Amino acid sequence: EDHSKADCIFIAFLSHGGKGEVYAKDEPFMTELLWENFTADKCESLSGKPKIFVIQTCRGNQKDEGKKMKEAEGKKMKNGEQRDLSYSVNRSIGINIPTRADFLIAFSTVEGFVSFNGQNGSWFIQALVDALKEEADDLLSTFTRVS
Repeated sequence: EDHSKADCIFIAFLSHGGKGEVYAKDEPFMTELLWENFTADKCESLSGKPKIFVIQTCRGNQKDEGKKMKEAEGKKMKNGEQRDLSYSVNRSIGINIPTRADFLIAFSTVEGFVSFNGQNGSWFIQALVDALKEEADDLLSTFTRVS
């Protein structure tokens, strides 16, 4: 499929899962299959463009009980200098990029653990939606804050 007019691809997958796999129609499949068809060698029109995958599934059976944090004492993050590292792959610049470059893959939990849900659904998805409503200019920072 031609995605040359698209700026990026954003796929959200919400389902059940286990260690290394997710479920669709009660059939498990390897998680990597979600993004396999969007690599630069298989989908040239998305080469050099962000490919964002949000995956809300359990990734095992362990439960993380968490740890109560103490409030930080007067340290704030300083905004760093931003540089434009984007480039157009439509012009030849004589470099190779990895076939899996420009991927941002966000899981609701780490490998081996369950993903918690509350009364309003997934905590991860709700936090992501709330953060995107507030400020979506810098997606990487938004995802880092939510995770």
